[in-house]
Amino acid sequence: MYSQNLIETIKNMDNNDYEFFESTAFEYHFNHLKNHRLRKADFKIQLQNFISGETTKISFQNLDSYLYALDQLTENGSQKALQHGIKITKPLT
Repeated sequence: MYSQNLIETIKNMDNNDYEFFESTAFEYHFNHLKNHRLRKADFKIQLQNFISGETTKISFQNLDSYLYALDQLTENGSQKALQHGIKITKPLT
């Protein structure tokens, strides 16, 4: 249920939000989780496989990166996504 909510939230993003989400998640994964061997192209493939349902496995690092990026999009974004699977948009600042 929660993983499906997360997938639906990511799928329902518009292009601008998705690009922000993807780049923020990769930067967090690369810089904060210290996974310097991961290429951006591989990260994109892993994200696409996750949201398309091609894989049923997700690493804790990827999950952590996705949740971090959702929190950067909006306040409590990861909590809202996991609980409700809602459409999240960046606040205008």
